[in-house]
Order: sequence, then C-alpha cells, then structure tokens
Amino acid sequence: MKSLDMKLYTNIKSYSVTWLANTYDQSSSQGIIANYYLPETMEEMTELCRDLYDRKEKFYVVGSTSNIYIRPNTNIEHLISVKLLHQFYVEDDFLYCECGASVKQIVRKMIKDEMKGYSCMIDLPGTVGGAIYGNASVSTDSIVQQLVDVKILLRDGSVRTFSPDELKFSFRSSSLKRKEWDGIILSCRLKRVKGDQKKIEDEAQMVHAWRKVNQPGAARNLGTTSLLSIADRTLLGMALRCLASLVGLFVPSKKRNDVKTKLIMALLGKPGLAKYLFGLNRYMWLDSAAHQCFDDYVEVINQLYVKPRLEIEVW
Repeated sequence: MKSLDMKLYTNIKSYSVTWLANTYDQSSSQGIIANYYLPETMEEMTELCRDLYDRKEKFYVVGSTSNIYIRPNTNIEHLISVKLLHQFYVEDDFLYCECGASVKQIVRKMIKDEMKGYSCMIDLPGTVGGAIYGNASVSTDSIVQQLVDVKILLRDGSVRTFSPDELKFSFRSSSLKRKEWDGIILSCRLKRVKGDQKKIEDEAQMVHAWRKVNQPGAARNLGTTSLLSIADRTLLGMALRCLASLVGLFVPSKKRNDVKTKLIMALLGKPGLAKYLFGLNRYMWLDSAAHQCFDDYVEVINQLYVKPRLEIEVW
C-alpha cells in the first residue's frame, strides 16, 4: 500500500470505539484493537481494503456500531471505521451518500426538501452503509425502498455498482449480512421524489412522538436485539405467554409489559435479567453487569422461541 496520510491508532481498548462504550467496566474489559483505521477519503478507504484483501488479513468495517455488540474481551487485529466518510449531496436528482453518512441527517434533509418515503426513519440511528447492510426499516419506510444503486468494493479489488435486486434483500437482512459473498459498501444513491410537505412533516412528528413514548431511546441499547416477530414460540414459550397475559389482565396498562416480563424471567429462574429487558426483543446494557448477563438473555430467548435470530451482530 502506498503511503497515505491516514489516521491510524494502535492497541486501543475495543470497547472505546463502540456505541455502548460507557457501559463497560474499563478495568476488566481487556479486548484490544491492534489497528484502528479512520480513512477520510474514498481513495484511502479503497486502497486500505485492497491492501488488506491482498495480504489475506481478516478485517472488519464499522460505522457507528449501533447494531454491533463487541464483547468486553474481544481482540480485533484490523478495524476500519467509516465515520469520517460522511458526505452526502444532491447529484443528478439523486442523493449521493458516502457509506459513513448519518441516516438521521440524511432523513432530516429529505424531510426538509419535501421528499417522501423517509419520514418514518426520522430517529433511525447509524450510518447509511449499515442501514443498507442490515436492511434497516421503520414501519413502512426503509432505506432499501429508496435505494437507486450501491457501489461496493469486492474481494478481488474491483469496484462494482449493484442494483437493489442484486443484493437480495429480505427482512432486516441482505446478501452481504448473510455472508453470501464478501464486499464493502462504499457509497450509494437514494431517490428524491417530491411529496406533500404537510403530510411528510406530520408523519415524521407522529413517528417521533410515538417512539419517544414507547421506546427507550438509542442510549445503552442496540435497537431490536432479537427478531422475535418472525420466530415461532416453543411450547414453553406459548405456555408462559398465556400465563403472563392472564396475569397482565389485573395490572394497569402502563405497567403490564414490565410485569409480564418480570414474571416470565422469574419462572425461568432468571429474575435478575428482567431489569435489562425492554420487552423480550430488546436488551439494555444499563451497567457493566449487563455484559455478564447477555448470555443469559440469549439462553432465555432460545428457550422461548424456535431458532430465534439475533438482529445485532455479536463479536
């Protein structure tokens, strides 16, 4: 690799660059990132990835890590962050976005410009590259629905433009996330279709208000942890759900879900786990002990559901 003036940090604690950084016990979290790269241009990004591919080095690419859980003692040799590749601008009636561009900032621009199809994503965290990789969606809106094409660096070093159909998107997944082939998202183009300004703004305000009341916010969690809406319950899961629903009839509606979750955890012999759950599908890293309890959460979900799928990546 020719000399590039790239930001590189060596031997840093792995927790320090994560979305959940302030939840780790710093004294006991020993995981190290040997090489942490922060490319600032597409030239730096492509040349770095090509060099690592050529040397057959294992490396990871991340954005905000808002959907990735890195365990406290995980060691990583090469980690590339795209958070400095955050430019986006209008080009030929489309919105061109670098992979590290913020979804929130993109959505806010689209709403300001009266572009339809983005309002429900008003509070979606993360980068556009991560949103494409995981087919992020909220209600009826998703980045993929607005996708024109994606530029991807392949393992052989070539850069190719893909249509949405070629990436074989499914619910909260893509061929990239399923590891069906290897490639790095570099940039994308998004549709810009004019809509009704009042309808767009009203929808965004409604979604924002609903999320504020019904969800815990982005801090100390990684969004939906397990995709339970598409998983079948085990017999045990069905029995406990029925029992919890029956008990819930005698509890005020505002406390009902919390009481049901606590009851199920108690019956499974994991009463201490309830404090880290927002429903069964969202795990909350409220303190350093949450990292030790995460395996208990995975065990419980596997008891309650048939082959449940984690939406987050766990390293």
